Amino acid sequence: MKKILFIYPNINTQIGFNYGISFISSFLKKRGIETRLLNLNEKLGYPLDYERIIKDVTEFKPDVVGFSVLTNQYKYACEVARIIKERQDIPIVFGGIHPTMDTEETLKNPYVDYICLGEGEEAIAEFMVKGNGEGIPNMGYKKGGFTFIEPLRPYVDLKKLPFKDYEIFDFQKMIDAKDGWVGLLASRGCPFRCTYCLNHKIIELYKKNGHPPKFYIRRHTVDEVIGEIDYLQSKYKRIKMFIFDDDIFTFDKEWLYEFSKKYRKVTNVGFVCNAHARIFDDDVASLLKEAGCRIVKFGLESGSERIRRNVLRRFMSNDEIEKAFSVAHRYGLHTSAFVMLGLPHEKTFDLMETVKLIA
Repeated sequence: MKKILFIYPNINTQIGFNYGISFISSFLKKRGIETRLLNLNEKLGYPLDYERIIKDVTEFKPDVVGFSVLTNQYKYACEVARIIKERQDIPIVFGGIHPTMDTEETLKNPYVDYICLGEGEEAIAEFMVKGNGEGIPNMGYKKGGFTFIEPLRPYVDLKKLPFKDYEIFDFQKMIDAKDGWVGLLASRGCPFRCTYCLNHKIIELYKKNGHPPKFYIRRHTVDEVIGEIDYLQSKYKRIKMFIFDDDIFTFDKEWLYEFSKKYRKVTNVGFVCNAHARIFDDDVASLLKEAGCRIVKFGLESGSERIRRNVLRRFMSNDEIEKAFSVAHRYGLHTSAFVMLGLPHEKTFDLMETVKLIA
């Protein structure tokens, strides 16, 4: 049986559930491949301890070590990869958003043998069977001193994915460490093209490979999401709040209507979600309230309409923002705002516009 060891270097940051690893692991297990995870996070009792990592790698004896890499964790991933390579000759794959965005530089790293771009379920499964990345869409590899990047396959059909692998995580420990807050993901993709976000770059990358943007936004069925909530509550204890990590949870009003009718039938636990000020009205607020939503989070980023429009490409007015918050409050929903300071071209008066809008 082939084996892959995932390493998630989630160091010096909040505890995060890695949706990519959970789906890829489940996808591989369905194909007879054994998986294991080193979830590096000091709050989970696994700090950046190189000797412990080497010990765990040695004991598991994987055929492949796969890293899921965010940019702010890249330096840690590179260091762990170096330590492993110096001790054992195991193929190392870097996947996740950093190698997808900084492909060539990541692949030039001497301790990285392969990279996986974009969504990795099918690519990693094929890679585990073949043993190298040549000819496998979404994979990058080295040969004869040169780097090669294969084309991207179409976006993954969520209907073909198996249920997420929670077993690979010490999930009860994660729940307790986060005081009962549990993340969920009901969709992939976002319809907006904000400059500071990864979505427009993902769409651009896939479009270059012949995959239209219209296929980017995909959503799990309501029944799939409700089934997952039911599973989590039957399997784990002390869940106090669900957090939907979708970029915009409220985008599909028809989906939200069905969800609001079914959510309360399986749980009394409240939830948190992200919304967009321009597409938040009484209908959306009432559906969220009916379902049991407690907190709605809006991305404002700046109170300056000039900065939002010209720098961030967020086309909404302050009046629309104030209206969205007012609607949420009218339905008894707690609100939260994402704000960034020190943006390019930001002046003192722009910063004060942000202060005034929040006030």
